[in-house]
Amino acid sequence: MKKTIRIKLILVKKLKSKKTKKSSKRAPEEEGEWLDSLQVMKFLNIQRTAFFAQAGEGNWIVQKRGKRNYYLKSSLIKNQ
Repeated sequence: MKKTIRIKLILVKKLKSKKTKKSSKRAPEEEGEWLDSLQVMKFLNIQRTAFFAQAGEGNWIVQKRGKRNYYLKSSLIKNQ
């Protein structure tokens, strides 16, 4: 009985340590305001074709969340 409790405690500790190791490997996210494509078009006052042309150049910082791309507002201002 004592061995099973001891084994459970050891497993719980190992699982907790693995969770913290995974989270520490993640890259730090950029802080700031993130805009989706429609918000970027309104912010920069550009049409859809101009948006996709500029987004394709790769000058903006992009973060993919699910199926959507979000653009860092400060990177839009720098590369205008």
